[in-house]
Amino acid sequence: MTQEQKQVWKVFRENENPDLTDKEYDMINKLHAELFNHDLWEPCTCDHEFFQNMISDINKKYDG
Repeated sequence: MTQEQKQVWKVFRENENPDLTDKEYDMINKLHAELFNHDLWEPCTCDHEFFQNMISDINKKYDG
């Protein structure tokens, strides 16, 4: 992760609001695509389990 990516993720993790905003959904999609070298894909926001898996993936890189 770049320092910029780490900073963005740090701010996200410190947010205590459990509901994701549209901006956060976009950030997660973009960051996951960058970190895992895949095309940007925007899954349905209704699939909370999928987004949780993406967040877990990014957390592993952040904590790595």
